[in-house]
Amino acid sequence: MGFCSLVIKVILPGILLGINFLFGFVAPEFKASRITRPPVIDGYLDDPCWQEATRIDDDFRNWDYYDPEYGKIAPVKTIVHVGYDDENLYFGIICEEPHIEELRAETKSQSRFYGIVLDDHIKIFLNTFVTRTEEYIFIVNANGIRSDWFQVEEKPGLYSYADYANIVWYADAKILDSCWTVEVQIPFQSLRFPSTYIDYWRIDISRVVPRKYRWYYHWSPMVRGLSCFTYYARMYIEDRICGPRRVELLPYGVGGLSSDSGAVGVGDWSLRSGLSGKYFFNYDNVVDFAVLPDFSQIESDAPQIDVNTTFALYTPEKRPFFTARKTFFETPLEVFYSRMINDPVVAVKYTGSIRDYALGYICAYDRHSPFIVPFAERSFSFGSDRYGLSNIIRVKRTIMKDTHLGFLATGRDFLVGGFNRVFGLDGAWPLWGDNGVRVQGLVSWTEEPVDTELFSGYGLNFDGYTGAFDGEEFIGEAFWLELNHRGRHIIFDGYLQGLSPTFRAGSGFISYNDYTKFGFSLDYRCGLKRYFIESVTPGIRFAQTHRYFGVRSGINRGLSVNFRFKYLVSVFFSYQLLDRSYQGSWFNGLWFYNSNICISTIKHITLSYSVNYGRQIDYNDELPGVGNSLSSSLMLNLTWGRVYAGVSYYQYLFWYGEYGDWKYNQRVFEVKLSYAFTRYLNLRLLSQYNSETKRLLFAPLISFTPTALTSFYLGANHNFTGGEEMLDPYAYHHTGTNIFLKVQYMFRF
Repeated sequence: MGFCSLVIKVILPGILLGINFLFGFVAPEFKASRITRPPVIDGYLDDPCWQEATRIDDDFRNWDYYDPEYGKIAPVKTIVHVGYDDENLYFGIICEEPHIEELRAETKSQSRFYGIVLDDHIKIFLNTFVTRTEEYIFIVNANGIRSDWFQVEEKPGLYSYADYANIVWYADAKILDSCWTVEVQIPFQSLRFPSTYIDYWRIDISRVVPRKYRWYYHWSPMVRGLSCFTYYARMYIEDRICGPRRVELLPYGVGGLSSDSGAVGVGDWSLRSGLSGKYFFNYDNVVDFAVLPDFSQIESDAPQIDVNTTFALYTPEKRPFFTARKTFFETPLEVFYSRMINDPVVAVKYTGSIRDYALGYICAYDRHSPFIVPFAERSFSFGSDRYGLSNIIRVKRTIMKDTHLGFLATGRDFLVGGFNRVFGLDGAWPLWGDNGVRVQGLVSWTEEPVDTELFSGYGLNFDGYTGAFDGEEFIGEAFWLELNHRGRHIIFDGYLQGLSPTFRAGSGFISYNDYTKFGFSLDYRCGLKRYFIESVTPGIRFAQTHRYFGVRSGINRGLSVNFRFKYLVSVFFSYQLLDRSYQGSWFNGLWFYNSNICISTIKHITLSYSVNYGRQIDYNDELPGVGNSLSSSLMLNLTWGRVYAGVSYYQYLFWYGEYGDWKYNQRVFEVKLSYAFTRYLNLRLLSQYNSETKRLLFAPLISFTPTALTSFYLGANHNFTGGEEMLDPYAYHHTGTNIFLKVQYMFRF
């Protein structure tokens, strides 16, 4: 037996057994039962198969190690049944609830799945690659509304999230007199795992109970300083299942009528169709493809304040083609930002693994390619009619459990000339105990297009080059070093990062460059659960910025405190003191106060209010000065039965002299009303107003979404401009209407 085999097979298991003995923690184990007939997924556990399924009635416990009641047995019983057949994994869960009138189950429409985090809900964690620290998370509330996530643990306690896993699975739930019950069906086709023979998977099941406090109860133990996967239950299957269906096809069709006047019958008709799908070599190696895909979003992006800012605004990715396995392509510096692929004619994505290497590749031929051009003190973001070819390559190898090494390469070429290439290595590994390190190093190679009309550069220069698109070629570099600590009370992040003035990532989101920055954040989380306080977390922040290995350009110091109170109330306060250089001048003594309060005490109402007040630079003035700024936001959500109403309000004010003499005054409103006829059939009315552009959008939509990918939409976008005030109907004039019908349906062969 070689030394490595000796360590892996003898020494490490011995150490783990010693830890188990010392702390008294043991990972649960069970064998899932094969069932003869699948259940009907209706929320009632009355099918005969649940008598065949494996029953788990172990006590759930509070495994939140910040909580003073860590390890305490849950006061409510949760019973789990697990079974499988050739194509699906099944869960039947009974959540006992002696005070059923206190149950929170306000989210009743699948179109508002994100609201279930405020409800009573069940989470199923599945780690299908036992050698990797990644997992699927399936969430179901007491109304059967579901959500799914894909999570990667970079090191113990440090996670990165995909926005939405966007996979096909089924669930339903029923509220009874003294309990609520859940049935879940997860097709193996929707998961990634290495072989049709399944020895065991790691699994955990948790139950979230929001009452006076928000209680988190888990079946598997969570131990401070160790990966959450360490004591996940082992679900043995020890059986071979059927191979995947090789092909999934998702054809779509969109028809629409666009009109400048809004009069029916006056305008341009349009028809568009396309196809996306997947080809499965096996359950792990999958090719996604799309031809003339409809990557437009049905839901509008959240409105953002964009005055008196010098950097490009970030918009999260929502398109399923890119959100699937999104975390695999993520690195500390975001040199791949999928929204830079705007309107592809064709796109292909491969994700999978060969031996010990996880692999990913994306290729897209894009039209209307956008640009983000970073400089030291600002960035420019704009669209174009240029065609571009994007290529992304990702390779990652996991060494043991909490250590990985990765390679990322991105390329973007334009038909009119010009390109950008980025190559880099990254890694993460634990040091000792609760500590870990993440690193990344990158090199970029850029040749600008020759088109000063597309981007003139606005007179900016950098490192001997002009800012305009005039065909110059240059090479840049970037690096990232981060040290993390996740203890029982102390949370620490220290970092050192830098981007040269010639570093660009044509496929990424880099909002500024030419800097070296170091700093840290330190928080102390203390769980109390007394005096109406659930927890309190004070923190300090420090950051200092220099030009790239040059003179100092800024310093930031800050204090914060976060309170979580009984009855689901949280309050946050922070203070920042800043000094920074801008356009050759130093601005000392800039400061900001920030406060935020979020209240979810009443079942039907959630209220969040934030205000930020301080002294800020006027970045848009020819001779920048310092004035007063006040930004605020209000979000109010109301649910009552099948009705939902949401109001969002954002305002930014800037003034030099007396309050009320505004230099900038931007307001953004969003009002959303919806009615859930069923869980899958929903009517939504949306209105957005921006005082800066004086544009008003009114967008009704009927949606039917029985699965994550099969959907039907009928809606319209009505655009108006000219309104000084949102509520003045006589000030607007109609600028256009777009009525559309979209249908897509998934086929599996």
